[in-house]
Amino acid sequence: MEPVEHVVETEASVPGVRKRRRRSSSEKKSSTPSWEHDARTRSRSSEKRVMASMVGGAVLLVLVAILFASRPKSSTGLPPVTTDSFTPSEYQPLEGSESPTEALPDVPTFLHSAQPLAKAFLEATTVPELLATVRSPEISSKRMALSYPDGKVQPSGLQSFAEDGAVKIEASTAAVKVRIGNFEERDLYFFRTRDGWKVDWESWVGWSDLSWDTFAEKAPREPNRFRVRVKPIIYYNFGFSDERKWRSYLIESPDGSHRFFGYVERGSRVDGLINLADNPTGGDFILELAFPVENTGRNQVLINDRIAVGWVEPEKVESP
Repeated sequence: MEPVEHVVETEASVPGVRKRRRRSSSEKKSSTPSWEHDARTRSRSSEKRVMASMVGGAVLLVLVAILFASRPKSSTGLPPVTTDSFTPSEYQPLEGSESPTEALPDVPTFLHSAQPLAKAFLEATTVPELLATVRSPEISSKRMALSYPDGKVQPSGLQSFAEDGAVKIEASTAAVKVRIGNFEERDLYFFRTRDGWKVDWESWVGWSDLSWDTFAEKAPREPNRFRVRVKPIIYYNFGFSDERKWRSYLIESPDGSHRFFGYVERGSRVDGLINLADNPTGGDFILELAFPVENTGRNQVLINDRIAVGWVEPEKVESP
């Protein structure tokens, strides 16, 4: 129903003339100014919106709490790894004398077994605790005696395991990215033995047959195994000045504190095994290095053999 109109007389701007204006019935009945009425209406609407938001937020918190309560817990104290994107059929069967003959397990199975192993390895505080997690304890124990003479281990700690769900498996080895206590991200390598998956301690610490200080000081003529980073470089001098005969590389210790120029004879078996022609940025290798018999620069060495690509030895390592 349309409001009843009332006529109100107002003074005109012209003397002696009176004009009329119309006023609605709602205006007549309300003694509250229109601006105050609008403000109260907006206030009530705002209160309703706030109450609706509070109720909605409470419902959301309850739902989140229910989801977290139903989420599976990991025995390691870390979030469970995500494995939905894995396609186990792409991975190769095991090879090597140290490995069992059955095919590789699917990647989710590997990750869920490797996660607690990684935690035990990275949080070990004594040599016995560490040896229980490693690939070749009978060999590693002798090396650990040199690295941890008091039998105590400074644990790296484990912040996260396979954050992106990625894992690399080739033959009997596997690599997973871990974030350790100082938040550094590194690759942790596993080797599949007859006792199941174990951590490769030597690759983690960058173990070599000799300390780099001893190697530089003693300049041994017999070859020793080293875990190194290798990069192509053009440097020919002293006994290795003939670049038609030699191929040169920059060889760096794992911690970057020692550098040598390494040489391999062009066209040799070892030359073909290293082969960084298509990889100018270089890569990680286990190499046998020795100082040449001839007098050369103190930072020039022979590459006697390439043991492995990467820092994991493919077969059982030999005793030192």
